[in-house]
Amino acid sequence: MTKNLHVPTTVASRTALQLFMCVVVGMLNMISHDRQCSAKDSDHWASWPSCRWPPKASFQLITYVFLAEASVGSVANKTILRIYGTISGAVAGWLIILITSTAANGTGRDVLITFLTALCLALGQYVKSKKKAYAYMMVMFKLTVILVIIWGWDKDDLDTSFENPYWRIVQVIIGCCMYNASVRLIVPNFDRLKVRQECSRLTSELADAYEKCTAHFVTGNANPPSMQNLLKMQSAINGLIVTTKNAKVEWWFSSEPEKRNPRGEMDGFVVIISALSCCAACMQALRLPFDEAFSTPELLLDKEVTFMRDGFDEMAENFVRALRALSLMLSKPDIKYTGLYSKIRQSRQSFTHSEYLALCDDFRSCLHRTLQMAEKTRVNVLRYVDEVALTEDDIARMVSEVKGKQARGESLDVDGDGDFDADDMALLLTKMLVEQRVTNASSSDDLIRETLRYVSNTRHAARSLQKAKDGLQSVGPLPEGKGYMV
Repeated sequence: MTKNLHVPTTVASRTALQLFMCVVVGMLNMISHDRQCSAKDSDHWASWPSCRWPPKASFQLITYVFLAEASVGSVANKTILRIYGTISGAVAGWLIILITSTAANGTGRDVLITFLTALCLALGQYVKSKKKAYAYMMVMFKLTVILVIIWGWDKDDLDTSFENPYWRIVQVIIGCCMYNASVRLIVPNFDRLKVRQECSRLTSELADAYEKCTAHFVTGNANPPSMQNLLKMQSAINGLIVTTKNAKVEWWFSSEPEKRNPRGEMDGFVVIISALSCCAACMQALRLPFDEAFSTPELLLDKEVTFMRDGFDEMAENFVRALRALSLMLSKPDIKYTGLYSKIRQSRQSFTHSEYLALCDDFRSCLHRTLQMAEKTRVNVLRYVDEVALTEDDIARMVSEVKGKQARGESLDVDGDGDFDADDMALLLTKMLVEQRVTNASSSDDLIRETLRYVSNTRHAARSLQKAKDGLQSVGPLPEGKGYMV
């Protein structure tokens, strides 16, 4: 599990290469402007310089540093937030300067600009704390407000020109466009592929975890996964939700003619990931009974309950098979690469639509059999408990046997202490319990509840996976003749 928490070396190398190329462009802009341009190269500060190099390229370089991420989707998502934050911050800072410039120079103006700046930044921090999705945008907002105030401040005469905010906005937009082009064209790494691959891997790990839990629960022959590993698995599954949000904005890049619409695909994956999260929680519940005592409930070791053990085995077999089918469906990408990228990274061939439908049918039928077997096993457990439980008729029969022995003059002194007392009654009761096939374990309400809870958790996990059926239609191959959204 640990190795999957880190960015792969290949992805890190791609990100470094993309940043290197963009920084080269940014440095070229900055150096060329300083060497070739002058203040008279444009008729107005907002017009493009005749030397063709825009000023303040440092903001372009800073943009590259902030946008350096490992995937196309994460860069695109930060691009949106950065542009919104920069524009809103530039306008807010310029308005503060403009409003303050109307006041007379002196202490009053100083107090006014201090109050407005602090209020603006405080509002940005409030939104950042309340809306985590806009946290990065608010950071850019506050940073830009401070920069605009610094540019416009002068103890004698405030600079109300929009020149500096304008060129910051322009260079940030240039930087965003350049980096998005770089991350898309120079060995791209798509979030939608990561979601598919990680979902497939985590589903396979869930199948392994459940298989081991069942083997240990029924026979004691396998070691269940540690709770730490299960919690890591749950955390990795929940983390994929963030990746799906990034993948939704990958529709910006439409150079793949046979690409499925990422928005619809990621909506399907959200449903699947939510189901996997419920399954991971059930795996943790299955693991809990083994934290203190690594033992199989004696109820299931009883020779008389082979039918129950068979029920557990069949239930587990079908559930694991459903997970394996789901993992296989998610393992192959539905994107065909073209051009340079196809030569650098060879992708596996996608399923045909008919092959995918066959896997879906297997997935659904396995879940259906799992639920049927879970209900049947639950009924068998309750029926067995009823059969071995001590009833009023059993007690009446025991009393009748004691009275019969007393009437025949037989000794009721079971423990040989010379009289009939509570110890003798306890021994007689124990004998009857043995005759009734009640073991020490099966007579425990806790172990019975544990067994039923195990069945209930499996049933809950299977029902959670059933909710993923609709999502699977959004992530599989499209029918022939329908085409792909560009």
